[in-house]
Parts: sequence; structure tokens; C-alpha cells
Amino acid sequence: MVLKIRIYLYTIVICFLLTHSVLAEEHQSHESIYLAVEQFVLAESDHSQDMESSINKLDARLKLHPCNNSLRAFWPPGSRARGSTSVGVACEDEKPWKIYVPVKITEFREIAIVRRPLLRDDLLKEDDIEMQRRDISRLGRRFLTDYSEFIGYRVRQAASVGKVLQANMLSVPELVKRGEKVTLLASGGGIEIRMQGEALSNGEKGAVIQVRNVNS
Repeated sequence: MVLKIRIYLYTIVICFLLTHSVLAEEHQSHESIYLAVEQFVLAESDHSQDMESSINKLDARLKLHPCNNSLRAFWPPGSRARGSTSVGVACEDEKPWKIYVPVKITEFREIAIVRRPLLRDDLLKEDDIEMQRRDISRLGRRFLTDYSEFIGYRVRQAASVGKVLQANMLSVPELVKRGEKVTLLASGGGIEIRMQGEALSNGEKGAVIQVRNVNS
């Protein structure tokens, strides 16, 4: 009698394991969907860039039938490959389905950051700026990866420590003020003539301004 009971119990256990295995295969695993998204984002990214991605977990109650074909990941219309976005995953077999998985893609760059407070009309110096690794996902293109050309530019608006340096925060300094004396130079045919003039307007580097000849 004891032997029969044990055999009966073993039969129940085996049947339970077989049933559980069948049920587990009735639905597409969420892990396989995450893997498809991860591989797609990696393939679509520029490997020369410093990027990180994180996938939002799907609702545990979501049940999808197992796909007989390989899952296809794609960018939904209007989505972008940076910031908070989504990646589509589709099963294309006799029972097709499609879902959209929320993903956050973060891109990092070494960009120019204000190192010490800048005041309006200050002239930008090398020591005012340092390079830091920052998340640029929400910055658009409003940052500088090379600020060397802006050294000596005038600060248009005050900036606190840690602020991202942007080109629109700076302007070319005025080299000539209205009313200042300037030297007029005319040359041709091996002859060079210099005379004194007066600037009629302010002028920055590369600008064309009117000058009055004070001698005639």
C-alpha cells in the first residue's frame, strides 16, 4: 500500500512539471523582447559615441503568444534615437503582434562647462572653462565640444558655476568704439598712404564701419 501511494505521488509531481513546462512555452518571454530591443539599439548607435540605454519593464500581465520567427525591432514613426523614446518589437508569423517598449537612451560627451562665475561683459579666459562628461540627451546642440575659438569673446549674460557654455552666451568683442581715432591705410602701385580717421560707429572683429578722414 505504501509503495502504491509513493508511485501515485511521483506521478502527480511528473505531471505537474510537464504541465508547467507546457504553460511556460505558451507565451513569449519578456526577456527575449528586452534582448531584441537591446541588440537593436546597440546596432543603431554610433559605436564611437559614449552611450547608455535602459529599458522600462513591461507589465507582468502582458501575455503574447510565442513567435515562431525572429523578433523584428524598429523605430516607430516620429521616434528619436536619444532621450526618452520607444522601440517597436514585432512578431511576423501566423499570429502577428506588435508592441512598443519604452527606452531611455543617454548620450554623453565631453563639453565645455563654466568653471567660475562669469559676469556680463567679462572677456572669456581659458581658466573660466573646463571640460566635463555630461548627458547631452536634452541639450540638443546647445553645447560646445571645443571652446578655444571663443577665448577673448565678450560674455553677453552672467553664468554660474556648472552651467553649460553655449555659443549664444558670447559675442565678438568690439575692437573699435565710436569716436575713437583710427589709422586709415591706402596702398597701391608700391605707394602706401597713412592718415588719421575717426570711427563713426562701434566695430567688432571683421566688421565694416564708416570712418571720417579728419584731415580732409
